[in-house]
Amino acid sequence: DPVCAERESESWSSDRSVVRGPYKKNWREYWLQRVLETQSELRNIGPKEFSEIELITIAELQEIRRIWRFEKHEFDDAVPNIYRVATGKDFPVPPDDGNLLRNEDWEILREVCGDDPMFFELQSTLLDVEREFRGMARRAGIYEVLEDKIRACQFESEEAAVDSMRAAEELHKEADRLNEQSLFVVQKSLFPDETPEKTERSE
Repeated sequence: DPVCAERESESWSSDRSVVRGPYKKNWREYWLQRVLETQSELRNIGPKEFSEIELITIAELQEIRRIWRFEKHEFDDAVPNIYRVATGKDFPVPPDDGNLLRNEDWEILREVCGDDPMFFELQSTLLDVEREFRGMARRAGIYEVLEDKIRACQFESEEAAVDSMRAAEELHKEADRLNEQSLFVVQKSLFPDETPEKTERSE
């Protein structure tokens, strides 16, 4: 299934296997529109009892919109337009959060990051962390969160993640081998073999 390959990122599980991230933006938008179109079709041409059917609620759509804007940093705000195209109605947009950057702010950030989408994603993610911890009297755990976010933006593809893990494993193996050699040398230095060499007796 080609859709299943369209993931945003990869990470590693405890058993060293690749864990694929969520779907990329274009696929998320595609599937959301298909759900809304199906909902509209059921309401319009389905049985009477389907006239008010909800495959996805407004509350769920608003949460998707929040995630895409705040956590995915997708400043184009696609949900209202997808809703309008699929249903022919305006999306009930709640009041904006004052902490959200304006579209022109995101455009400036994208321009500064140039043609590097991973760098743009990293900067956007760090801004989101700052927003989450803003106003807190104690920012306990912020360094762990920053480390996790930086790790999440580390790999551009599954191949890059696999290559990086293999290189790290090779370094660990080489370090273990050198440690064993060093330990052997130290042991020989501290505990030399004091057993006298055996010589053949002449008869």
